[in-house]
Amino acid sequence: PYCSVRVYFAPNSDSGFFTDSNGNIFTNNNGTSTSGYGFEIFGNNNNLTSNIGTSNSSYGIYLNAVSNSILTNNTGTSNSSYALYLSNGDNNVITGQNATGISTNSYGIYMDTNSDNNTFKDCINVTGIEGDVLLTTTSVNNTFTNCSYRTTGTNESVAAGSSLIRKWYYRANVTNTTGDGLSSVNVTFFNKTG
Repeated sequence: PYCSVRVYFAPNSDSGFFTDSNGNIFTNNNGTSTSGYGFEIFGNNNNLTSNIGTSNSSYGIYLNAVSNSILTNNTGTSNSSYALYLSNGDNNVITGQNATGISTNSYGIYMDTNSDNNTFKDCINVTGIEGDVLLTTTSVNNTFTNCSYRTTGTNESVAAGSSLIRKWYYRANVTNTTGDGLSSVNVTFFNKTG
């Protein structure tokens, strides 16, 4: 059996790298565009590893209607827009993401139009000049685990009807009064503000 995959390389024009197919593995590709998207994906059940999308005027990595995909150690960079833009995409697992907006009007990660149940883990860098993480238009149940970014001011923006969950890994070492380690201990944490 064989697989038919449509991949277009058009450096420095519309999209540096474009595909609209399902169930593929893309590794170590570089998409660069001066006027469009660096790396543009339409399609589901794809596996993207160590790809780079760079744009001078648009999105570094653009995931449009991408669902049930696994993205690992990818880098999106934008000079004037979104480093990683996810629109209408559900149930994706994104690990080790580097999303960097480096000029005025740039953002790190932007989720739009019903992007639900996505998991971001172990982010490398999420930052933009205008903001780091933005969720709009009822994007719900999106979880960021072990991803640090700025949350003050407009750096993290979650629109009404959307939800973002932040989590971190934690390792507890429980000892008794003499300093001996204890095993099989339940530890409970509470988020307390103020």
